[in-house]
Amino acid sequence: MVLSSKKLELESQNELLNYLKLEYSHFTKERERFKETIELHKKELNDFRESYMSTLNNNNNQTTKE
Repeated sequence: MVLSSKKLELESQNELLNYLKLEYSHFTKERERFKETIELHKKELNDFRESYMSTLNNNNNQTTKE
């Protein structure tokens, strides 16, 4: 009887452990996806900034020439 109870307890703990492993795996994938998204946005922001600065410099050069 005690052995049977321990076996059920271990099975329950094993199920919980498997569930937590699965959740951690999902969390890790999401975290990586967010990191990639952040890096992409950083690049887009940097590209926009460079383009904007280039436009400002070009406008400034045209104004100076006139």
